[in-house]
Amino acid sequence: MPGQPVEQPATPVIIGRIARPIGVRGEVKVYSVSHEPDRFTGLREITIRLNECYRRLTVLNTIRTGNFFKFSLEGIGNPEEAANLNGCEIVIDESERLKLPDDEYYVDDLVGMRAVADDGTELGFIQEVMHQDHHDLWVIEGQFGEILVPAIREFILEIDLNRHCTVIRRVEGLWTEK
Repeated sequence: MPGQPVEQPATPVIIGRIARPIGVRGEVKVYSVSHEPDRFTGLREITIRLNECYRRLTVLNTIRTGNFFKFSLEGIGNPEEAANLNGCEIVIDESERLKLPDDEYYVDDLVGMRAVADDGTELGFIQEVMHQDHHDLWVIEGQFGEILVPAIREFILEIDLNRHCTVIRRVEGLWTEK
């Protein structure tokens, strides 16, 4: 395996995944799961995780191609070597995340967050954030079953990361009391 073994980041956050080899020189196809996919442009090193082992690899070249990136990595010279990286996650420590504007949040900050209605009714917990064309949908699971809440100001009144709680406007038809 190429690269140098490194310690696990204190709080690892996945920013990308290596999908498969591309071409005959050992380049790999990388998908970004980062809020800022352009963070891959100009990288000199990446840390990968495979089977709970972490390695630091030197990036020789990065090319953005549509929705993915093509990486050339030191020590990877053919498709067979590149195939060993299939499924590897590219990780950073949480402290290395880019600062978001005040009204934007990382998905992993939202998942697991308690959701309450503006009248104090407990709705449950955010289980998933589904990305849609116009806005995200939050999937809240709780006493009223599954509730899909559009992640727009009309519905989301407050997000408190410190209390790990969000307040949802009670709108007719959004959920049905049992």
